[in-house]
Amino acid sequence: MKKLFYGVAFAAAIIQLAACSKTQTVTDNTPIVTPIVKTAPKNSPTSTLLPKDILNLGPWTLTLPVDKNGSNTGAATTVDSTTLKAGYTSQYLYTSADTGVTFWCPTDGATTTPGTGSDHPRTELHENRLWTVAQKGKLQATLIINQYPPDTPSITIGQIHGGGTWGSVPFVLLHIKSGTLYATVYNALSGSADTVHTFIKNVALGSKIYYSIYTNGTTIYFNTIITPAGGTAVTNAWDVPVPTPFKGSVLVHFSAGDYITRHNPGDGLFPNSTFGGKLTIYSLDITHY
Repeated sequence: MKKLFYGVAFAAAIIQLAACSKTQTVTDNTPIVTPIVKTAPKNSPTSTLLPKDILNLGPWTLTLPVDKNGSNTGAATTVDSTTLKAGYTSQYLYTSADTGVTFWCPTDGATTTPGTGSDHPRTELHENRLWTVAQKGKLQATLIINQYPPDTPSITIGQIHGGGTWGSVPFVLLHIKSGTLYATVYNALSGSADTVHTFIKNVALGSKIYYSIYTNGTTIYFNTIITPAGGTAVTNAWDVPVPTPFKGSVLVHFSAGDYITRHNPGDGLFPNSTFGGKLTIYSLDITHY
């Protein structure tokens, strides 16, 4: 009787050990992927606000890193101001838990003119109005950087850009790259000649960044205030003459948002990519004088 009992117990132990081994093998060979960005809108569940309730989106059109078919192979699509003011939100533009508007742009997103012009994806607002520098204008914003693209950790957060006939002409760009905040002012309507100024280095993720870009027709003025979490604010200012080619009848407009300056393959999860640039804007204003 004892021999029968021990035999049954031994057989049961063998079966249980085999089952455990099988379970362990399945666990080890099953990849687990948890995308940071989901296809559904990510408005914070703790907030009833929409992006339009936090930022004045009336003066803007939004460029998205996705084409009209929801893919990343065609030209980037746009969202007009009427739709933005009606409460537009998506995985690329949504409210944060701390009452900001988060802009998300994957590195493998659609670009505005693939293969012929800009090959940089963006979730970026573009001013609807076109003006000349003689008409004067000011852009100011407060934001934090949540995430850099992993390969090229650089995001352009504010611009004065050519418009109309000059739509492909960069003019003034405010960037942050690997924690360094700097400005680029192009000196001509073509070519790469520019003037670069560094405001501050070692800006940590999550630091509050305020900036303003103002031109009175003859000079471009920059002001920045960086406030680290729990730290002391650091203020910087710089001004530079408006380059002669940009005076006169050249039309421009402001841009602001999440413009990543390299187009990479990404992680193969589009539209649920986790590689990209992310920032949250708390205030955004345009003034013309």
